[in-house]
Amino acid sequence: MVSYMENLTAATAEKERIGAELSLASTIQLNSIPNIFPAFPDRQEFDIYATMTPAKEVGGDFYNFFLVDEDHLALVIGDVSGKGIPAALFMMVTNILLSDRTSMGGGPVEILSFVNGGRPYDPLAAGDPDVTASAEERGAGGLGVYMVKKSMDDISYEYKDGQNILRIRKNL
Repeated sequence: MVSYMENLTAATAEKERIGAELSLASTIQLNSIPNIFPAFPDRQEFDIYATMTPAKEVGGDFYNFFLVDEDHLALVIGDVSGKGIPAALFMMVTNILLSDRTSMGGGPVEILSFVNGGRPYDPLAAGDPDVTASAEERGAGGLGVYMVKKSMDDISYEYKDGQNILRIRKNL
């Protein structure tokens, strides 16, 4: 009977740990995509709305849109492989890299080649954005990195062997 109770306690604890991990991954995913609409209330020439309903397991699906400048809207849709917190974090980092690199200028081919090409790029180097400013006033880039810094226990960057390595740790 004692062994049964120990096994039941261990299984319950593992189920609760997995539930907490999936809840955190869902929070990361949903807080990393635009969710305030209308997104650009001062722009009368267009409107944009998006929603995402994850499958049973939280994964690395994401979308983003932001004004690159007065005349250009960036639209990003992606899916990283995997499920749970690792996929949600990789999705968030990919989204951050794309939006931050876009703010530096260049066309889609240049931006995607840069993000995929392994050139040194430290997303932590920029200062924190003014979180009191509206999305239009603040411009593209920076908010995702700020969110990661504030929500994770540890975040660091290094460039090693031709690879950008962003380490993110959250204690559960």
